[in-house]
Amino acid sequence: MFDGDVLNILNPINQTFIRMCWQKFNPRNTMYISRNDGYFNSDMSMQKDTLINANGLARIGNNSYSQMELTSIQNAFDAKKAAIETFYSSN
Repeated sequence: MFDGDVLNILNPINQTFIRMCWQKFNPRNTMYISRNDGYFNSDMSMQKDTLINANGLARIGNNSYSQMELTSIQNAFDAKKAAIETFYSSN
């Protein structure tokens, strides 16, 4: 089997394992294929998933940062947000 994230080759343990993987990762069961029309389900867009995961990664471990580091991170987020708002308000 192939893991698409890192392209590792894994040896399936047995038929039960393969069956369980198929039930869990079948594109139809995981809603990548729309049950309405059989085409790609736009709600499962990779961009949406990437944004959610990137945000989670950016905020994971916040409990291990000092207050000074948290303030610095928040200031960076606020500066970026202000720059984006300025850009869009001027266009």
